[in-house]
Formats: sequence, C-alpha cells, structure tokens
Amino acid sequence: MDHNSIPNLIELVLRHSAADQSDEISIRVELRIAPTELDGPENTTFKVALKRAWLDLDLSGLDVVPGTRLGEPTTPNEILAEKKITEEVVRNRADGGQATLGISANPKSIAADVAVKVEANKRIETKKSLASSASDSATHMRVKARGGLMWEITEPLDNSALDATYLNNDALCNATPTKGANAKFISLIALAKQRDIILEASKNSRLLSFFSPNHEKLLKVLIAKSLAVEGDKYNGVLKLSASESTVEE
Repeated sequence: MDHNSIPNLIELVLRHSAADQSDEISIRVELRIAPTELDGPENTTFKVALKRAWLDLDLSGLDVVPGTRLGEPTTPNEILAEKKITEEVVRNRADGGQATLGISANPKSIAADVAVKVEANKRIETKKSLASSASDSATHMRVKARGGLMWEITEPLDNSALDATYLNNDALCNATPTKGANAKFISLIALAKQRDIILEASKNSRLLSFFSPNHEKLLKVLIAKSLAVEGDKYNGVLKLSASESTVEE
C-alpha cells in the first residue's frame, strides 16, 4: 500500500520479487522527486522543492543480505600517495674589506707602508622541505546507502533541487527470512528535514513580503507541516511518502 501526500513532489512505490537466490527476495523501489507548486490562501502559490531526501527501510521477519545494498559508498583500501623532497640552496655572501696606510716619520726618507687586508666570507645554507600528496577520486552517488537501513538522495551541487527519477524499479537490497519468524513485512518511508525543503511563496506573480524573519519562518513551518503524511507527528522531519508490503509464503 502506497501513501503519497503530494505525488507531484515525491512518488514512492515499493514492491518485492524473487531474487536470483532461491531463499532471497529483492526489495525494489520507484522514487520520483520534482519541484511542484501548491495553492495557498488568498491567491498565494508556494513553490516547493527538496534539496535532500531520505529513504528509511524497516523490515520485520527479514534480514538484509550483506553486500546487496544499493549505493554503498565503499572506498578503495589503497590510494596513490606521493612524497616529494625539495632542496633549496641559498648562497649568502658577505664581503668585508679593511685597508691601512702608514707613513714614516723620517722626513728624509719617504716610505709608505700600505697594508691592505681584504677578507671575504662566504656562507652556504641548504634548506630541505618535504611535501606529500595523496591522489584519490570518488564518484557522486545520488542514492547513497547510510547506516540504520537508510539511503540519502542528493545532487552533486549543494542546494540543487532534486528533479529526476532516482530509482526506477531498482533493487534497494535483498533480504532473507529471519529464522523462526512468522510474518514478513516491509515498510519504506520517504523523509525530508525542514532545512532541506525549499519554499518560495508568491502572490499574483509577485513574491510575498513577510512582516519579519520570524513571520516567514513560522509560515514555512506551517506549510512544511501540511506536506507530511496525514497523522504523522511533526518534529522537524517530514514523512512525505510511505509504502508497505507483506511478504506472503
């Protein structure tokens, strides 16, 4: 059974089928997210979009098969690391000269003793510096597995609105029956945090002027609360869609 509060904003479909292994089932999901518009009071229109969404999977009587989760952000155990030693030779030269002139006191003889002493000192300093770098790259995953059987949906650029079909009957993971369990049940919820919801209010094709930042914040909270699935208790996280399935024997 599927419960989509605003299908134009987010659509979630859950189904399951037999996997390649005889004792496994494949949990398959369709997820579509797109910006939409909602009509408000006094001829106002709210543009609604999501910057980030989450999928929360709950299994009863089933266990996830290790290594089957979609979008597992594993990293290679080895990366290319380079170290470079740069040697810099600095030549500092200090030249100092001293000259002494001596004249004899005997007027009958003219003697001049000139002593010139020139000293030159050279000093060479060597400086060494060590630079290291590591080379690694990663591909952005729009649907990324997280802890607690959750998946995070984002776009590569920050603050970009989600606007695509992110799962098209893709296998979210495989599961096997829990030993001794009688009922087998699958529940999947699509969530969004209030801070990840983009709300833009307009009236008669013009942006609304809020009385104050608090007024704007309060209005957006009220609108956000109205987006959630009926009966969901609002705590800053909105349940936008829910889908459930019972696994028959």
